[in-house]
Formats: sequence, structure tokens, C-alpha cells
Amino acid sequence: MIIDSNVQIPFHPINLEDMWWYKAREREDNVQACDSIFGSIFLWSKAYYTEVAKIAGCAVVRYYIQGQQVYSYPMGGTEQNRQQALETILKLAHAKNEKLWLSVFSESQKEEINRFSPGVFEIDGIRDRYDYVYETERLATLKGKKLSAKRNHINRFIEKYEWSYEKITYANKELCWEMEENWFALRMQEPDAQKRELEAEKQAIRTALDHYEELDLTGGILKADGKVAAFTIGERLNQDTMVVHFEKAYPDTQGAFQLINREFAANNCKGIKYINREEDTGDPGLRKAKMSYYPDKFAKKYYAIESDITYATRQDEDQIIELWKECFGDEESYIRFYLEHRFTEDNMLCIRENGKIVSMASFLPASLKIPVESRIMKQDLSESNLADDNRIAKQMSDNRMSDNPMEDCMQSTDVLYVYAVATGSEYRNKGYAAKIIQHAFRKWKKPLILQHASESLEGYYEKQGFFTCFKRYLYDFAAENLLPGCVDTQGEFEIIHDFTEEVIRDYEEKRNAFFDGRMYVKWDYEALAYALRENAFAGGYLVRAKQGYLLCRVEEGAVRIVESLVHFDELKSDFWESILQKLCQKDSCHILWIHNRGGMILQKKENAEIIKKSSKKGYLGLTLD
Repeated sequence: MIIDSNVQIPFHPINLEDMWWYKAREREDNVQACDSIFGSIFLWSKAYYTEVAKIAGCAVVRYYIQGQQVYSYPMGGTEQNRQQALETILKLAHAKNEKLWLSVFSESQKEEINRFSPGVFEIDGIRDRYDYVYETERLATLKGKKLSAKRNHINRFIEKYEWSYEKITYANKELCWEMEENWFALRMQEPDAQKRELEAEKQAIRTALDHYEELDLTGGILKADGKVAAFTIGERLNQDTMVVHFEKAYPDTQGAFQLINREFAANNCKGIKYINREEDTGDPGLRKAKMSYYPDKFAKKYYAIESDITYATRQDEDQIIELWKECFGDEESYIRFYLEHRFTEDNMLCIRENGKIVSMASFLPASLKIPVESRIMKQDLSESNLADDNRIAKQMSDNRMSDNPMEDCMQSTDVLYVYAVATGSEYRNKGYAAKIIQHAFRKWKKPLILQHASESLEGYYEKQGFFTCFKRYLYDFAAENLLPGCVDTQGEFEIIHDFTEEVIRDYEEKRNAFFDGRMYVKWDYEALAYALRENAFAGGYLVRAKQGYLLCRVEEGAVRIVESLVHFDELKSDFWESILQKLCQKDSCHILWIHNRGGMILQKKENAEIIKKSSKKGYLGLTLD
């Protein structure tokens, strides 16, 4: 998108005079996320150097986070207003020779960006910033077995103290400040205290108390034996939701958090359906606490960054199908089956020219299971000086050393499988596919694995930093050389075409047990379910026996064993040769074959040797080839 960069917009520091026109824009949008309402923005404005402006009838906020200038997605007005405002703030960023960063606070805003500016922004969900939303009645009553622990904590508090709850008013609000100063002084003595964040929060609480009435805030104070034990402050988010901005309690006062949470819901939120308790900021303890109340939903939030590489969306399906057919020759029905069951709007990256997708690649989550010999592993960790932020190193070093120094154990790290790498014939030799893959490696900071379509591509991927680490093999079984069906296997095996959850769960359990002890790629249930059903969609089936599983399909006049949970030497037994013979007869084939092209991995150099130690027998299968 080319935009004239000659533009001036009068942004100014947000102040109370902005409240009324800004809140009118809130009502037009029916905001759901805590970050987008005036109170949140104003309370934290000094911490983030927040400014606001009216642009094309919309409200736009501008702030700094970790040195980066970020704009909010335009709020209020009509679609035409928001599109015009978005183009204007793009001009502002370009005037500074910068790419635009946007905070996006709803699914509808995300959809609008992709509709207004297809292929301009890379949009990612921010799980650490998802707001937790609960039904008010559940928090006010804490009914049910799941919340019994909360009731128990409250009972301990009630048994120990004479307590009271009162709403915050002009007359008592300074009691909250006295507690905040005491709490702050205690917290700042802790060696791991995040001092800048705590100071910013303290400043925000002071602002909330100073302008409590003007901002139309609501809150409550919990007292124990006449002293403040906790306080909370909130604000109306929209017509049916209250948001909790602050909740403070002394950590050694059992039940204080649970009780003030309950009392605020019961006393301050009458007639309000939901309570938004804001985000967890990625803090493990805070996430555990918020999840322990079992949220009814999340208010999802995103960030959008102007980028040459963006996600493909559902709106792009026709383009994806055309490019896929050109590069791989698959039937449209098969491609649509994949798009329906495996494609998401955050697992396919693409490059566009003039709005058209010309290169793409998918990145599917999996786990790499690595057998770790404890004595060798201890030596590797001491010599390799792995980075603190490296997940493989951390997971391995956290392993409890076995009493048997030569005992093997399995370690796991998250990986992404690179699938359906495709570039249109007119756009090749421009480095697009490599650009997408390297972008994904930097972006997700996870190892990438792949199974190339032919050996001729091995050198191409080696230039990008991949190395071979999964075993490749080819076995074939000629029908005329198999044992005639003289072994009675009647009732000893079954052929399955219907992949129910029971079948998939059983296959998952047997698969993980079969490959345990060697390096292999473990797929989660959803991925495994798709692989089995994709095989059935292609006319395949599953052979199940007490002795193991064979996943099969017919290709080019032969029975292909897509995956074998039977060791190859066992396939030469009378039992299995008899079954293989029957499969050939069933499908009128003269040969069965097992072909695995192995695979490659892109990994940080400091971990390459660790993986290579286990790669000789490494297994990569069910790769949708």
C-alpha cells in the first residue's frame, strides 16, 4: 500500500476533557477489552506517554511500549470512518520511515483490518493479554464443586477475623492509599520485585483515587478487625460488563483475595452480567489464579505489524487453492478437506504481490521427543553453554538425574512442521519461500522440521540452515514372495475405515508407546485425528491387531503402508506376512511398500549436536505427503 506521507494530526496528552467525546466512541464500538476504555487509558497514561486524537470521526490512542510507538485501532464511527482513520495513521508512521504497529482489541477489528488492507499487516493474538471474563453470578455466589477451594479460603478468613465490606466513597478512599503504600513498601523489599511496573501501578492507583468520582469508578474495601485487608477498584466496561482495574490484598492474609472478589461482585455489580478481570501479563502465578476461577470466556486481543509477510485468512481460500493446485497438482476436494480441518488463520504465512498470494508455507505444531542419556546429557549441558532462553536446554537441564546413570529418558520440545511450501511459477527465484521460512524461525523461536518432496531439494534447505536428522528408508514386499494365506488370522485383525475418537485415542496411545525410547515427532490428538481421517479421505484404512497397527492406502497400484507400528523384522513373521498377503488380494495389488523420506530440522547451532546424537534412528511420519 503506497500512501502519501505528508500529514499532520494534532495528537495531545490525554486529559479529563477528552472523556466525554471518547466515551461516545466507546459506545459506538461496544468495546469488550479493558485496554480500550477511557479509564484504563487515562490511569496508565503517564507510564506509557499516552496521547489521543480525533481522526475521521474516530478515537485513536498513541502510546509507547518498550520504546516502540503503537497506535490503537480506530474506534467508533462508521466502517468508512475507520478505514479513513487507518489510512491516516499509516501515513503518520510512513512519515517517520517506520512500519505501523497497532493494538487490536476485538475479532471484528481484526476482520476489518484484513478487509481494508489485505496483505498489509501481520496480526497475532497476544495470549498474555487476553482478558478473563466471568459471569457475575458465579463470582458473587461461588457455587459448585469447582469453586469449593475459594469458599474454604473465605471461611478461614471469616473464622479468624471480624470483617466488613464497604463501598469506596470520597470519605474513605484514602484508606486504600494507606494500604497501597504499605503493600508497596513490603513488595519493594523483595529481591525479584519488578520495581518499574510496581511504581507505574502505584501511580495509576493514585490517579484513580484522585479522580475517582470524575471517572465514575466503583470499588470496595475489605476490613479485618477494623483494618484494611484488601481493596478493589473497577469501571463499567460496556452495558453488560464491569472491569476490575485493581485488586490488592496482603498475601499472608488467607482468604482476603477471594472474599473481596466475591463481595465486589455481589455488591458493586448488581444487574451486570459479566466481570472482566483483565489480563495475566504472562505471569504464571497470576494466570493460575485467574484460571482457578474458570473463566466463561476470553476477550481476545491482538497486535498488528505492517509486514511483507502476513497470515493467509479464510478470505484467501480461493487463492490458496489455485496456488496449491499449480504447485502440487492435488484435487480441489482434497485441498478443501485440508483447509477445513487443519488450516487456521495463524498457521499459514504468505507473501503477496498486488494483493495476490504468490508464495506460502504452513507451520503445524508438534513435539520433538528426544531420548536423553543422563550421564551424557550432563556433560553436554556443561560444555555447550546453552542460552538461558533456549527451551530445549531448559527442559533438558530441568530433568531429574536418574539413579541409573545410563538410564534413558524422554525430553520434549515444541517444534513446527513446515508443510505445503509453494511459490507460483512466475515468482520463483526471488527467495520468497526462504524468506517466509526464516521469518517463521525468528518469529516463533522454535525448531522447524520438514520432509522435503524430493532429494533434489535437500541442498536448497541445507543452504537455509537445515540438517538431516530423521532416518530415511524404503522397504517393499512383493506379493508373490509373501507367505500364502495358510496362517489362520481370522478374527486376529480388523480393517477400520471409521476413525472414531476411541480408535484415534487408542492409536495415539499405541503410537507413543511404540516410538518411546527413540527420537520421534509426536503429534497432538487433533493432528493425529486429521492424519488418520485424511488417510481415509484418500481411500485408506487402518489394520488393527493385538500385535500392532498398519496405516495403509492404495497408491499407483500398490498398497502403501503410510505408518507401521510393527517392527520391520516382525512383518516377516508368518502372522504378518499372511495379513500382508490378504491386503494385496483385497486391493488387487502385487506389491506393498513402506517409504519414509526422513526429514530435516532447522535449530539453533548450540543445540544441533544434542539432536544429532539421537538422530540416527529418528522418526518423522504422518507428514501429509
